[in-house]
Amino acid sequence: MKNKSQRKPALQLWLKTMILLPFLAMGLMMPSCQKQVEEEPPYEDDKVYILVDEGCVFPGGNEEITPFLMNNIRYPQAARDAGLQGNAFVTFVIDKEGRAKNARILRPFPLCPEIDEEALRLIEIMPRWTPGIIDGKAVNVQRSLAIRFNLGDHPVMD
Repeated sequence: MKNKSQRKPALQLWLKTMILLPFLAMGLMMPSCQKQVEEEPPYEDDKVYILVDEGCVFPGGNEEITPFLMNNIRYPQAARDAGLQGNAFVTFVIDKEGRAKNARILRPFPLCPEIDEEALRLIEIMPRWTPGIIDGKAVNVQRSLAIRFNLGDHPVMD
């Protein structure tokens, strides 16, 4: 049977191996990863990007999104009658021409699908944005937006 002094070098060797092994594996993989990145084009025509060099911009600046929504929202009567308030979470693509398209609800509004429908309608009627840019070329960009439905912001118009 080995005593403590004989087991210590074996344990140290095992620990060093376990610590160095991941770094060795990464070192072997790095050249192949670099080669793949160099061969791929910097962008693809139909790809939808999340990170871009220059983000897409709503007409007049992104600070104009809220006024646009407040001026164009049609608070659903069913939601108004039930006193429902909250956010509709929508994701959509701003395409290379600046159009908002492919809108979908990220999380359905509880108890009132009409709110989700109105949120999608608002995305559909948005004016053209300045598209996102990668390497000087317009690209498709994924955006998400929380559209607030608050009865205090939308009084009943007679």
